[in-house]
Parts: sequence; C-alpha cells; structure tokens
Amino acid sequence: MKPFTKHPCPVAASIVGALAAVLAAGCGGEPFDPARIDQIADQLGLGSAVSVVAGEVVTSEADKASGSPATADTQVASASDSTASPQAQTATDREGAAGNTENVVFSDATVGPPEEVHAADGEEALADGDGITGGDAPAGDDEGVADDAEDQPAESPENGAPSINGVYVLSLEGYSESDLEPYLNNPDVDGFSLRAGWAEVEPLEGSYDWSLFDAVIPYAADHGKKIMLRIIPGVRAPEWVYEAGAARFDFVDDNPEHPTYGQVVSMPLPWDPVFLEKWFDLVAVFGARYADDPAVTIVAITGPATGGEMHLGDKDNPDRWHALGYSNELLIATWELTVNAFVTAFPNQHRTLAVSSPVRFDAPLQIPLAVGAYCGQMGCGIQGNWLAAKTVPENPLYQQVASHAAVAPVGFQMLCSAQQERFGGPLLTAIDLGLDASASFLELYRPDITVYPEEIAYAHQQLNLVGAE
Repeated sequence: MKPFTKHPCPVAASIVGALAAVLAAGCGGEPFDPARIDQIADQLGLGSAVSVVAGEVVTSEADKASGSPATADTQVASASDSTASPQAQTATDREGAAGNTENVVFSDATVGPPEEVHAADGEEALADGDGITGGDAPAGDDEGVADDAEDQPAESPENGAPSINGVYVLSLEGYSESDLEPYLNNPDVDGFSLRAGWAEVEPLEGSYDWSLFDAVIPYAADHGKKIMLRIIPGVRAPEWVYEAGAARFDFVDDNPEHPTYGQVVSMPLPWDPVFLEKWFDLVAVFGARYADDPAVTIVAITGPATGGEMHLGDKDNPDRWHALGYSNELLIATWELTVNAFVTAFPNQHRTLAVSSPVRFDAPLQIPLAVGAYCGQMGCGIQGNWLAAKTVPENPLYQQVASHAAVAPVGFQMLCSAQQERFGGPLLTAIDLGLDASASFLELYRPDITVYPEEIAYAHQQLNLVGAE
C-alpha cells in the first residue's frame, strides 16, 4: 500500500467558499468560519485531498514530493481508451431510469442516466447496493477486464495483515451464537461482513456501543474467519448530530425495496462541517478499537451519502442541490477527506469504497471516477455493491472496478439474494462476473450460503486463487 503521510489539510479556497455559502444561506445556522475546516482537518491529522476545482487540480503533498502531480486527465478518461490508467476508466451507474432522458457524455462514450434500485441497509436478502444491470448499457471496451483472476495481484497488506480473499457472509445486524454456527463450521465461508448504523454505534455523542460487532468477532476469530466492518451514516445518523448543528437534508425515500419507501427520511448535508467533524471523530474511535485486531481484514469507507455507498437523496433534483451549494468538485473533495480519515484510522486493513453515482445530473460519473482514482492513489480498493446475474460486463462502472484490480484489491457485494427475481439469473453467473473482474472477495447474503453450497464452494476456491503465485 502507498504510505500515507499525515499533514495539515488546506482545502481549496473555492471549496471553503462553497461550504461557507451553504451555511450562510441558513442551512446550518450561523455563517461558517472558513478557517474552521483547516482546524478540523489539522486536529484529525488528515491529508490534503486531490481535487479537480474549476478545471484545476489541487495536488497532495505526497504527489508534490514524488514529482508527479495529478492532472484532470488522469481522473477522467474515455472508457474506449485502452491506454487510460486503470483508475481513470469511464463509468456509469445502472440502467436508465424511466422517464429520465438526460444523457451523460464522457469523451466518446454516451451513457444513459442511472436508476436507483437498492434496498434498506440490513434488510435480509436485499442489497445495500445498486445494480449495474440490464441491456441499456453502452457497448464498451473489454480492455482492462482480466480473463483470469489468477493473473491479478494479491493483497500485500502492511504489518503482516492476513489475506482478504474469499466469501464473506453479508449479515443482518445481529447474530446469536446459534446463527453463527452454520457459517463458522463451513470451510467455504471465509468471513463475515458486518454492518451497523451510526445511531446504533454512537447513540449519544462520545458514548459507544460496539456490541453488534463484538458479538461476532471473537467467535469468528476462534474459527479462523475474517471480518469486514461497515458503519452506515446518512439516513442512520443519530439525532444528536443535528442537535449539534449539522444541516439536515430531508427527502422522500422513493425506493420500493426500502421499508421506509414513501416516507420522509433525513441525512446530513454531505459537506456540512459539523457532520464531517463528528463523523471523522467516530472514524478515529472506530479505528482505535479495531485497527490492531488481526481478525478485521476489510473496512468499508463510508460517509457523505445516504448509506454505505455514494448515493444522495433526491437524486433527480438539481435545482434543490444547487441551491445548497452542490458541485461535483465539492462532493469529490468531501469524499477525498473521508478516504483520508479511513486511511489514517485503519493503516492495517484493506479499505474499500462502494462506487456509484450520487445523483443524476451534472455528469455525475465524474464523482465515482475521481474518488475511485484517489482511492487507488491512497492504496485503497473499490467495489460494486450491485453484482447480479444480469450485470452487464460492458458497463463502465464494472469496467472501473475490474481495472482498479491492477492498483488495489477489489470486490463485490451481491445486489440481493440470488433467490429473488430481480437478481436476474443463476448465482454462478454473478460469481463468474466477479471473478472475471479479478475480485478478491465477494459479499453474499446469508440465505444463499446454505441454498447454493456448490456455488459457494466454487467461489471460495476461485477467490483464494486470486493473486496466488
């Protein structure tokens, strides 16, 4: 992994100005002092972000030292350009949404707008991901998608961390010992993917409840199983964050797969400084608790989104978001600060970001492309939380994940249980799609582990060959 150097984090002036404008407009109370973002970053020991701002690039200190500053060209490239760097491939989210005719143009590739289809975090057999599926994706260049998973580099963690490879059981939030038994003794299960909401982990500021994780980790470690951890902010942020002054963004949940479908839900404004300060505080405590635990092999990078990925609420409302100061550059910079926080907190684990398009306006594919590229620079991986039998390999986001495998390990989370109609076909088809993209790990829903034992055995065997000599 690329070494990470702590240093103060001066944010681009335009980013600070946008933050100040948002809060001065009444979204967060009193006008925001631009100097505060520097103070927050300095207190947290965060590195500077590489951000495309008004066509220019703010270069990290690490890049300056190496003499190879980032350029905008390295962050956005044509999907049809086989010479583009692995982390600079063009990407799109999912099949076009009904009634939305807006198209996004990147170089020579034109792709339709994405459709939001992801389920509630923690709901059994439903992904907290979004699928890249269907026949509407543009024809793409297969360059960069490995034919053989064995040819891809394995994880080379620092400090002797174990391999991350294998099949991870994606859980509901909470296991009893009897729940764990079928998986602990299954040799084809390599680990557990655990997730908890921020409000459950930190119900009161500075008061932590790690029981959802700690109920599983010791049993898993005793049986040689690995652990992936994910804390979900967004709609699961605690109320005290808003009481502390974070700007609240309310929206109607329009996803019929969610238990909150049709209801008004809330998330913190992604770039709100109070939210970021409180979230990064939690990330630091999170790391202090688990960074030295050898059973914890993977940690999901989460933050300025509705849940565990990169989605924002009210994705089709550019007027509302622009009124709040939205720009792709501002969101990219916010995500880069978030990546820095996780790199600092978890130096011994593989860090992974679930890539997706946050909105459906302003060429939103720039965001997962740029942030994914930054993840590569920081030694972090990316993954797709939308893998299904109906996933289209030519889709550029799939291509982005596959290409990123040359930089850092990648993985996938299944869109939903393979027993659901919307999965679109056999589980084996999805597993092979993941292997074709050089995945090191797959997150699969609990019901599928027992229903499809032959497919799980195959996935376990093949995933543990990735990177093998």
